[in-house]
Order: sequence, then structure tokens, then C-alpha cells
Amino acid sequence: MKTYKLVTFDFDGTLCDTAPAIISTLQQLFPGTEQAHIDAQLSVGTPLKSVIARLHQHPLSAAELDALCRQYRALYNQEPHQLQVPFPHARDTITAFRQAGAQCLIVSNKGEAALNAFVQQYAFTSLFDDVIGERVGIAGKPQPDVYEQVIRPAYPGIKPEHILHIGDTTADLAFAHAIGADSAYLTHGFGDDEAALAMQPTWYCTHFEELTQQLELGGQHV
Repeated sequence: MKTYKLVTFDFDGTLCDTAPAIISTLQQLFPGTEQAHIDAQLSVGTPLKSVIARLHQHPLSAAELDALCRQYRALYNQEPHQLQVPFPHARDTITAFRQAGAQCLIVSNKGEAALNAFVQQYAFTSLFDDVIGERVGIAGKPQPDVYEQVIRPAYPGIKPEHILHIGDTTADLAFAHAIGADSAYLTHGFGDDEAALAMQPTWYCTHFEELTQQLELGGQHV
């Protein structure tokens, strides 16, 4: 079985079931918007600004878009964020990767404050070597910029072929492809499963437990 030296985890819909929290917040921000329309935007896996721009009925200036993003985060950090919980076996899977010698990162388009709050709330701090979220001036997934500007300089000895990116949308798969890494797609999140399967991820699983079985984690190899 192939050895991975670096494993990067998407957050929303991959590590954490944030669907109730995100949908609740977007419904507050865009009253009257049908959930099916929100679901369709979330299935793409693009950054928050892109989701808000597509949900808004009229074109937005950069300042207006920034203001709506700030409003979204303020709403999310009130009550909705309490609805988010880690997916089953997430902790066990991360632990198994680490025991096999891999370094683990969160790589998400979500704001870093929210990511770090989650990591602390659920005592995941010791499991991750770094938490990388939305950063000013760096394009989010599916663009490879976060790898080129943040990950590769921090882990110069790890080649892309020894990296596994785990996610739940086609944006995650496109990101992995763009940087030359392997990909694992989990169907328990936001993504369009048929579209993801058409992109031929290295691993295609329903949940973390199945992924650990396919990778023989907890056994002898990763």
C-alpha cells in the first residue's frame, strides 16, 4: 500500500458535519431562499465569497461582498456553530494516519478563527500539525495557491505524490489534481457524488471507517 507523508483534510462536510450550521446561517442571511438552491451552491465546494455571490440576486461590489461575508460569520458564530459536530471515526482516522508516520493538516476555505475554535472545542489540537483556512491574498481551493504559497514552503521535503487530500466536493478533487496529490472523496458531505466519481478520485468512500479499511490504516501500512 502506498505511503503518505502528508495528509490534508478539508473541513466542512469532510471532518465536520457543518451542514445544519451553514444552511441555518445562509437562510438567515438570505431569507426565503429555498434549501435546494443553497444545497446546490454548497455542493461545489468553493470559498464563502463565491457561495454568497451566487446566492445574491444582484451583482455585488467588492465592499458589499466583504460586508456580507462579515455578516455571515457574525451570524454563524452566534448559535448555528453549535450545531456542528465531527463526523464519526474522524478522530480515529487522523490518529491512525499519525501513528503511521504522516503529518496531518486542515486545509479549508473556511475562516481560520472558526477552524481553530472547532479544533480547540473538540480537543483536536494535538492531532494537526497546522490549520490552514482562508487567508488574505491567497486563492482558496480548487486553486493550488494555498499549496504553492503555504504548504510546500512549510514542508519542502514532501513531494506531491506523497500527499493525500481528503474532501467531499469536486473542488477538493480539483485541488488535489492541481498539486499532483492523491485524493480521497467521502460521500457523507456536501458534494455531488456522480460528478466526483467522474473525476476519478484515488479513493472513493462513504465515510472515514471505509477509508481506513481501504488504506489498511490500523494495520501495517498507509
